[in-house]
Amino acid sequence: CSLGQSLEYYKNIKYYLGNSYRNALSALRDAACFSQICDEFADDPIFKISLLRERDADTALQFAQYALAGYDYKADREFVYRTNMPYAPNNAVSVRFNFGQVYDKDNLDRIIAIIGNNGVGKTTLLSKLVESLVSRNANDFSPQMPVFSKVIAASYSIFDKFYNINQTSYNYLYCGLRASENTLLTEKQLVERRKESSLLIKNNERRCRILLNCMEKIMPKDIFEELFDDTGEFQENEYIKIHEQLSSGQKMLMNLIINIIGNIRPNTLLIIDEPEVHLHPRGITEFVALVDKICRDYDSCCIMATHSPIVIQELLSRNVIIMDRDVDGSPIVRPMRLESMGENLTTITQEIFGRDNNEPIYIKKIKRLVGKSSSLEDIINSIQNNNVPISMPLYLLIDKYFTEKKDDKS
Repeated sequence: CSLGQSLEYYKNIKYYLGNSYRNALSALRDAACFSQICDEFADDPIFKISLLRERDADTALQFAQYALAGYDYKADREFVYRTNMPYAPNNAVSVRFNFGQVYDKDNLDRIIAIIGNNGVGKTTLLSKLVESLVSRNANDFSPQMPVFSKVIAASYSIFDKFYNINQTSYNYLYCGLRASENTLLTEKQLVERRKESSLLIKNNERRCRILLNCMEKIMPKDIFEELFDDTGEFQENEYIKIHEQLSSGQKMLMNLIINIIGNIRPNTLLIIDEPEVHLHPRGITEFVALVDKICRDYDSCCIMATHSPIVIQELLSRNVIIMDRDVDGSPIVRPMRLESMGENLTTITQEIFGRDNNEPIYIKKIKRLVGKSSSLEDIINSIQNNNVPISMPLYLLIDKYFTEKKDDKS
């Protein structure tokens, strides 16, 4: 491989060669322009000694892609993506993404969530976005194609559409369950992929530290102590031994975090489809926090497609994209109409999914109890369990229906 020793090197190549600069840098196997080449050598001590001996060279490795694209790396990572979607008028839909200043450690906008009912096109939109990035379809973006050094698509849905995106010179990695349209990866294949990621972590002190910090937060203490030795190194063999003791949620979380940490690099775009699968509510909150930390550590950002209001509760409303369908079936993209961060989950759910015309089952049960009971106390006694007091909203609901029943009789 090769590496220019300053940003001026890349600016000059772009100036003299114009749009053919990629062909020249490809022939030189340039590690700054082609980040997948950098991934092959980044942990090699010879690469560091020979090509990164000067500070300007390290700067060139990190920011050359911006210089070649004519992009200010300090600016907001903001762009509009336009693509064809099923059922859309003229088959087109536009979505604005703004990840803020990704190199600012205090950035609140690293994670963007796309949420909506089943069938509105969330996964389709993200798979098309990845395909446009990997294929370098600059016409799909405005004002210009965003600069990412790598895209990682992670999914534990068996219906994802990221597996068949053809990789070109773009640094793209698929971490999902699918091997092809009709087959899933075997357990052996999933283990081999995790082992490869574990090896990448083992050979990099920084990745080891980040993995240890993440696992300490999400794993029970006894399991955590088995997974890491006294030096903080992850023990893949120990993980295989205790694998069957873990819940499906713990397995998914472990594999996902290991694959991400093992393969992420600075300025990566993570695409995560339905992270709530197999996770309990607290696990969802912990996962969002871990993704935010990993992205912060690697100056990266993330888009999540989700059905979970818990994910939305962790994000500012400006980082939430709601997808829905119009009466004619065409997709609608709209923002939140209230501040989502820290908001009540019921309120978030109603804002995103609307009020259902179907009566909730608990109301039907309360109405039946009211209909056959002679007093408010009888209803409360039949509901109370182990001296656990009923909530005030439930009490007011019972009182409302019981009062209406007495008014009807009078």
